[in-house]
Parts: sequence; structure tokens; C-alpha cells
Amino acid sequence: MIRKNINVGTDADAAGVSSSVQPSSGGASTWLKAKRLVNFAGLTFIPLFGIWYVELGWRFGLEMYKQVYTMIIVGVVQFLVYMNCPASKKNRKGEEYIPNFLDILLGLTGLAGAFYVAFNWDNIYVLGGFGGSPFQIGLGIAFTLVVLESARRTVGLPLPIVAVAAMAYGLVGNQIPGLFHTAKITLSNEIGYIYLSGVGIFGVAAQTIAETVLAFSIFGCFLQKTNAGRFFLDLSVALVGKMRGGAGKVAIFCSMLFATMTGEPSSNLGIIGPLSLPIMRKMQYDPTFSGAVLAVSSCGSMLMPPVMGAVVFLMGEMTGLGFSAIMIAAVIPAFLYYLSIFMQVDLYSAKNKLARLGKEDIPRLGSVLKEGWYFFIPIIALVYLLLGMHLSAAKAVIYATLVLIAVSVVRKSDREQFLTDLANIFASIGKQTLNTVAVTSCSGIIMAMVTLSGIGLRMSALLTTISGGNLLILAILAAVTIYIMGMGMAPIVSYILMSILVAPALIDLGVPLIAAHFFILYMSVSGFITPPVCLAAYIAGGMVGKSGITVGFRAMRFGIVCYLIPFVCLFAPSLLLVGTVPEILQAAVTAIIGVVLLSAGFEGYLVGETGRIDRICYLTAGFLMFCPGLATDLAGLVLAFVALSVQLLRRRAGEAVL
Repeated sequence: MIRKNINVGTDADAAGVSSSVQPSSGGASTWLKAKRLVNFAGLTFIPLFGIWYVELGWRFGLEMYKQVYTMIIVGVVQFLVYMNCPASKKNRKGEEYIPNFLDILLGLTGLAGAFYVAFNWDNIYVLGGFGGSPFQIGLGIAFTLVVLESARRTVGLPLPIVAVAAMAYGLVGNQIPGLFHTAKITLSNEIGYIYLSGVGIFGVAAQTIAETVLAFSIFGCFLQKTNAGRFFLDLSVALVGKMRGGAGKVAIFCSMLFATMTGEPSSNLGIIGPLSLPIMRKMQYDPTFSGAVLAVSSCGSMLMPPVMGAVVFLMGEMTGLGFSAIMIAAVIPAFLYYLSIFMQVDLYSAKNKLARLGKEDIPRLGSVLKEGWYFFIPIIALVYLLLGMHLSAAKAVIYATLVLIAVSVVRKSDREQFLTDLANIFASIGKQTLNTVAVTSCSGIIMAMVTLSGIGLRMSALLTTISGGNLLILAILAAVTIYIMGMGMAPIVSYILMSILVAPALIDLGVPLIAAHFFILYMSVSGFITPPVCLAAYIAGGMVGKSGITVGFRAMRFGIVCYLIPFVCLFAPSLLLVGTVPEILQAAVTAIIGVVLLSAGFEGYLVGETGRIDRICYLTAGFLMFCPGLATDLAGLVLAFVALSVQLLRRRAGEAVL
């Protein structure tokens, strides 16, 4: 039986050390001890304050504006970033980082700047971001610089550069002739709107991260403290281990289960890789193939309901549709995504005659379910609270976390695992939020300037003009733009920018709101496996000892659905459950057939090995089945039927494949 007692959570450095830095072996100085204490307190405060805001404060009549809550979280995060993230890469290796005087000054400026607005919000919000006093504007300039620098320290230069460029455009836009001419905007206007309006640094992006994403991080961290990891692995082996290509399918299925709780490709990959790679190595899978399976499966964590990822929570807010509507719409595309990987692994295994897992390696399904069935209860509870009781995402996940804690302390073995190092779990949750909050705070500067300058409307008009009103051309331009933006920025930043600059142009050409935003989501996710950036492929490549670029190109075949679905949904959003029941059923069934045909074409196998001509026919037929419309569906079916018939006749006659 393949069984490992694992703890997929990570409480390392919970006291406040950057992940690449380890404490020195000698005794810690008094200054270092003080830093660790402050760090631990700050990191622990973040999730506890989030719980208080979502569920406890209002019960005691201590409600507060969401903007005020966000300002407090942002202020604490800014301070902690400077306590833990060195200004130079030279200081990011070696001993645990000790902040210098400048770090402390910048951190305190971030804390004071956010807290000032928070505790004076009743008087500030009536200004609407304009008319701030000289003191407020001066503090706003200092705070904006602190936010830019914290983003640079956490994710690098590209994001701050775009933010500074957006501010510069606002100042000189009135001197630019033509389409990009703006009204005169002063530095005071900019800082007031960025800092004092509640729609800039403390806007919808930061609010979503501080409330909803933080709540889901609490759920995910607690779930990772349990024996759920061992249960999901055993369940995957029991369900698909006996199948053809069982070793690869275990990785896919296990990744899909973890995707329901992680919502982040890198985390999913870090968990699934060590669990499933030994099985694939035992079955002698090609390393590049194994790495590609891991990379693509892990990227599904941003697409697989119910958790999905930070981008989807933000999508629910920015579209006004709510997280529940986004989650429901994501079901069919997520199924097709994993089906594509599943089918290609199956056909690859058949073509290469890979051995199945031995009976001694496969646990009995009944025994596995008996030992851990209750780990599904919190996830089921979460879905019910969201869809059945229509609670807010943050409130629903807090209740689901309580259910999780309850089921995790019933059995002794689970209780021992759950209680291990539990004291640091809240600090670990807080640590996970630092980068995301720092990034979204800086993104708020860009969002504010896009709104204030009106460049969003101008860019949409420009894209529409360049495309000549042709939706396909506009979609290709948008996809290229999204990919380029994704090279240097986190997916959430790319989504924010593209939802402002690109989505309106798509909507103007008749694309439904949800389809336009799903287009941006799927194209952003595809960047994780598309060379040359392909972060997930690089991580997986390191695990299997192969080049990230090589793994990325192989992963693109597995993730073909990630490239097709966004384009298909622009023209016929039935796969997003938009339309009548017959339309949705037709789209789903034909897309499933299309996935099978595409898999056969990519792997060169269906009922037997296929030749080059057969593969071209299957690929063409699969593509036609994906394209919306009865004519393309019928053409795809006919082409697939002819190719399959010829293959079967050739097989009976014993002829060689061409």
C-alpha cells in the first residue's frame, strides 16, 4: 500500500523569516529575538483580525467599514514586509535577515500612513479622494513610495515600474495629443485619489485579498495540518491506480483533490510532486512527461471549484456576479481541463505499454474511505454554505473551517497530526498574505490611475479600432497582451490590468461579462505552462531533472483546453452555463468528444497506434468539435468517423500505420 504519513502544511519560518533564509546556528541576539517576537505577533494578528472582522466584531456591535479593515491589514503587512524582505538580493541568502534603521523607518511609515486614514476615515471619505490637506498629501506621497518599494521587494521591478508609469502618464497626459489626451491632473489630485479615496491602494483588490482570500487561506492552512494529504493520496491510488496509466492518473486525481483547497499552482505542485513522482518513476515514465503532468495538473488549482484562487475571488467582486456564480460557471471548463490531461496520460500509457501498478501497491477503496471519508465534510459544508445558504465567501469559509477543526480532532491519529505545532498556524497564515497584499496594494495605484486618467476607456477604444470590430482579432490581441503582461507580473496583477483595459473592449463587441473575464483568467493561467516564462514547468522540471522549457512545451499539449476554452466561450459561452439547457448539453458533449479526439491526435493512439495522417485528422476533428456551431460539430464527427474507420480497417488488414 502506498501510504505516507505526511504533513502538507508548512510552519517553517512562521516566526518571520523569509523562505529563502534560515536562522543562524549561533545564539540569537536580543535584537533578533525582539524582531522575531514582533514578527510573530504581527503575522498572528492578521488572520485573527480577519476572523474578528468577518464573524465576531459585528456580534458585539463593533462593526467597521470594509475600507477601514483593509487599511489596518495593509498597514500591518507593509510593516512586516520591511521587517522580512531585504532591499537587495545580496541579503537574501545566509543568516536570518535583521532589518536596519531604514527598513524600520519605512515599515513604520507604512503602518502610520495606513492607520492614519483608517482612524480618520469618517472625515476623509467625504472628500472622495480630492481636497486633502498638505499634511495628508505629504503623508500620502510617503505612503505611496513605501507601497511601491514593498512591491519591488516582494515581486520585483515590473509591477512598480508600471505603477510609476501610470502616475507619470496622469501628470503629462494633458500634453499628449489625440486619443490619449487627458484632463490636467496634478500630483495632489493623484495622491489624493490613490491614498485617500478608498478606491486606490485600499480599493477592491486589497479589500478582496484582506477579507475573502485571507479567509480561504485560513481554511487551507488548517486543512493542510490534517491527515487529508495522506487520505487524498490513498484515495487517488485506490480509484485510478488499477487503470491503464494509473501512476500518472494518481498524480492528476490527487492534484485535482488538492486543487479544491489550495487554489495556487506553486503550492499544489510542491505538495503533489513529492507524493506522486516516486510512483511515476517506479512505472518508468519519461521524466519530461512526468514533469508536464505535474505542472499542468497543479495549474488546475486556479480553475477547480470550490476554492480556485485569489484571481477568482477578485473576479467575483469586479464583475459584481459574486464568487458563487463564478464557481458554478467554472465547473464544466475545469472538468474538460482535467479530462484532457487524463485522456492523454491514458493513451500515452497504452501506446508505450507501460505497466500498471501492482496489487500490493493499491489499497482497498472501502478501507481508504473508512479511514478518511470525513475529510470531505468540510469541503461539502463549504459548497453548501456558499450555494445553499448564500453566505458571503468569507463567512462561509470561516464556518467550514470550524467544521474542519471538529472532524480533525475526533480520531486519535488525526488529532495528533492536527495538534502538531498548532501554535504557529496563525503566523503561517499571516506569512502567506504578505506578498499578495503587497502586490494588490501596488496594483491599487494602477487601478486608481486608470480610472482617474480614463486610459481604460481609451485603451478599449484603441483595441476595438485596431481589430476593426472583429472579435477573433481582438481576442488574439488580448491573448498576446495578457501573455506579455504575465511575463513579469503575478496572475492577480495581470488580471486586474486586463479586466480594466481589455474586458470592456470584449464586452463592447457583445461578449457576455462572465465570458470576457473567464477569457482573461484562462489565458493568465496558461502563462504558467507556456514558455519562456512557464513558472509551473520550471518548478516541475527541477523535480524531474529536466529543462523547464522542455517540460513547458510538453505541458502545452496537456493543457490544450486552457488555450481553447477562453476563445470558444467568447463566441458561445454555453460551457460557462450561459444559455438554454439544450445549448449547454450540446456544448458540453461535443467538447468532451473534442477532448478525446485531440488527445488521440497528440498522443498518436486511439484504438491502436495512429499514423501522421490519422493524427492530423483527429486533431482537426477535435478542434472542429470544440468550435461552436452545428456545422462544425457535424464536420468534426464525420472526419473523426472516417479516420477511425480507416484505422480499424487497416488494423484488421494488418497494414502498417502511415
